[in-house]
Amino acid sequence: TASAGVNVITLNVPAPRTFRGKLVDPDGRAVTDALVALRTDDSAEGFLRATTDLLGRFEFPAVYGDSGLLKVVAHGFAFEPDTDFVLPPEGELALIQLSLGRSLELEVFDSFGAQVEKFSASTYVEGRGAFGSKSSQNGILEITGLPQNALKLQVEVHGWIYSIPAPLGQDNLRLNLPECGTLDLAWSNLPADLQDLSTPIILRLEHEGQYLENWMPDSATLTLPVGTWKATLLLNSNDVNLDAEVIRTSEFEIRERASTTLIFD
Repeated sequence: TASAGVNVITLNVPAPRTFRGKLVDPDGRAVTDALVALRTDDSAEGFLRATTDLLGRFEFPAVYGDSGLLKVVAHGFAFEPDTDFVLPPEGELALIQLSLGRSLELEVFDSFGAQVEKFSASTYVEGRGAFGSKSSQNGILEITGLPQNALKLQVEVHGWIYSIPAPLGQDNLRLNLPECGTLDLAWSNLPADLQDLSTPIILRLEHEGQYLENWMPDSATLTLPVGTWKATLLLNSNDVNLDAEVIRTSEFEIRERASTTLIFD
């Protein structure tokens, strides 16, 4: 009797390898407590992550592939992601040198020239999104360990966000706030039919293409740039702003060093 033919398929699955490395600063000293992330070209999963020890060393015990994307995050240092990082031969130690990170100092002054003590800033790198954020409590904000790139800062002051550039070579930044006035908000100023609603109401304030959006407070006073503003009340039953229903709109003027009360008809 004839036996049926059998097709035998042989798969050559590469064995995993161990990848060891060491991070050093520009002077060759170990960089400790840094995060190292690796994603190889042959990996079906996401990033592998490791933290450097007291000697600046890290280890990935089971890596598939010979090259991939390497990222490093270390306080005070900068490292551009290496998209074509080649792993060293098995048993060898990869020595990775980091460069000193960029440092920025930011001060904020109001329209009278007085220093603003409390504000926060987020740092953005073009093409990479947010790099980090910090808050100031004494009027001077220092941010270290930034990439050696042209950056952009988004500064939040008095509930309003200002965007300022930080080109290379310009590390001491000053934000001069525009002339401002105040807006008084009060739940009691809403029409009676809205005061009785059990559904949360969202207040959106728009000015020159930017906007603030939050739950309508019982009462609050906001400091806002001078100009024409649009206020919108949104009825949000699903807690998703994109699905919110517009129920009232109003325009108002913010004048320099003057107080405006927001009232909806």
